[in-house]
Amino acid sequence: MNKILTLIFSCMFCSNLCAGAVEDQLLANNLTLKAPPTGGITGSRFDKFNSYSVIKSGDGLQIAARPKHAVAEEPVSFTMNGYRLEGINRGEWGGQLSLTGPDQIPVILSNENIVTIFQYQDAIYILSGLAHMGANNGTLYTLKNIETRPTLETVTLLPSAPITVTTSEQAIYILTYDGLVSIDHADKTPTMRILVHNAPWERFAPNSLVRIGNQFWIGMHSGVAVVTDRGYAGAESRFYGQ
Repeated sequence: MNKILTLIFSCMFCSNLCAGAVEDQLLANNLTLKAPPTGGITGSRFDKFNSYSVIKSGDGLQIAARPKHAVAEEPVSFTMNGYRLEGINRGEWGGQLSLTGPDQIPVILSNENIVTIFQYQDAIYILSGLAHMGANNGTLYTLKNIETRPTLETVTLLPSAPITVTTSEQAIYILTYDGLVSIDHADKTPTMRILVHNAPWERFAPNSLVRIGNQFWIGMHSGVAVVTDRGYAGAESRFYGQ
């Protein structure tokens, strides 16, 4: 009984400590609970407000203002057993995914915009997509037979262009241009669940994602958003801005 009580109080202490650390980060950046912004990043809003990123820091969260002007997208890469994948994202000018084996010349696997490459469990995954003008789409691929006949296999189409990803033991969580989705792998058969659609960060340049328990923090222009996943009860979102 004492062990159970100790565990409960330890969890409560950790929860309060993490919450306090997040509150400190919000206060340090002068971010308070507000109605979500609308209308996208106008010229006056760009001049008046900052863009913020969220970064995992131990069991907590760090919030930092980003440079006003966009930095060019760097190629993303992934290396395993001497095989190197490199992805390029040039926005409306297109992209590319290439694979270079040991002592081999690069092979082009795709001419899509590659957002990120990551390993989850025993598989390699690639996120591609584009949000520009009327386009807003994305795809999650897995790479098969990397050493013999490398092939991209579609896991699922996405409802919106992907931005970044985080994972847990049970799922892949993908931040998109206007939402948040999870790809559940609990039964070895991927199942997509839309946690949020038409989110507060739509048209506000979301840039980063951190998961703390059942909460997801999103960095974006004008502030940060947090999504609380309540499972079958749905998800709720809040916005913190200047």
